[in-house]
Amino acid sequence: MAVPVREEAKGIYRLGPLDTGRPSANTSPFLVVGEKCSAVVEPGEEGQVPQFLEGMKQIGVSPDKVAYVIASHIHLHHVQGVPMLLKELPNAKFAVHPRGAPHMIEPTRLWESTFAIFGPNCYKPVQPVPADRVMMVNDNEMLDLGGRQLQVIWTPGHAPHHICMFDTLTKTGFPGDAFTTGEGSFGRPGKPGESPTIFNPELALASMYRLRDLKPTLLLTFGNQRAMPGDDTLRGAEAWLLATWRICLEGLRQKVSLAELDKRCDAYMDWTRTERQQGYAVGGNVAQRDRGAPPALIQYLLRQDSTLQPPAGAEKRTRTTGEAWREAHPKQGQAGAR
Repeated sequence: MAVPVREEAKGIYRLGPLDTGRPSANTSPFLVVGEKCSAVVEPGEEGQVPQFLEGMKQIGVSPDKVAYVIASHIHLHHVQGVPMLLKELPNAKFAVHPRGAPHMIEPTRLWESTFAIFGPNCYKPVQPVPADRVMMVNDNEMLDLGGRQLQVIWTPGHAPHHICMFDTLTKTGFPGDAFTTGEGSFGRPGKPGESPTIFNPELALASMYRLRDLKPTLLLTFGNQRAMPGDDTLRGAEAWLLATWRICLEGLRQKVSLAELDKRCDAYMDWTRTERQQGYAVGGNVAQRDRGAPPALIQYLLRQDSTLQPPAGAEKRTRTTGEAWREAHPKQGQAGAR
């Protein structure tokens, strides 16, 4: 059976949604085709690999022409299929942030963390990726595909090893979960304290600013089945994060119940219903999320000083966040010598 394939921008193909073979939502990996070679972005899960290979065949890309398999981060719904996919792509390297690379080469801790959150029925254990097939990528590094380049943007917040890709030819961004605001550490909503979280709203907001500085025309996520306008989507995601941050912080200071926090966040979502139906104002895919207060955001706030305030927002910036970020973090996000 033919695999759904759609060209979202010149040489950028969405394959799917592809069946994961599990109860999780179907997602869509991407294939970026250059004159010299191609790249897979957000490879997804093991059950999707045969369909993805069939989709590549439909597009007319040979497996030996794929140079890179790139994931925004190593949460398993993004990378569980990488070892199987690499077996079918003989010349491809798995491109990943330096903090994520060790956990793909030796995935014991990655699997144990996932198991602790989801239990035994959600994912099969992830298989190791051979070290010689792993390529650590730097912030602002360019991957040349011939006639186009993919720029690596380090975007911590959802996870400290999170990266986004930016196609310089079409100004298309692949934001991964950079504006997924506050779900559990592997994307699963849950009660505060249920599992450790690595979500950091301050870094998430800075990452959204960095993406806006690139002025993307389109944003493509593998969970949302359509292209989203770049600036509108990012502005809406910023507004959602800032508003939810303030709602949760105020509620925690008032010592209200979690049920009341959920109610207040739901009310905000109802106020933005029109924008949510358009798919912009709250990041494009909130309609599919569980409602209520983001648990990882609450966990973050509970760990912080009670005087912590959310930033005023993008309109208060006096220079681009990309410039500010590079000044404040001159060495972070670098892989070093490979």
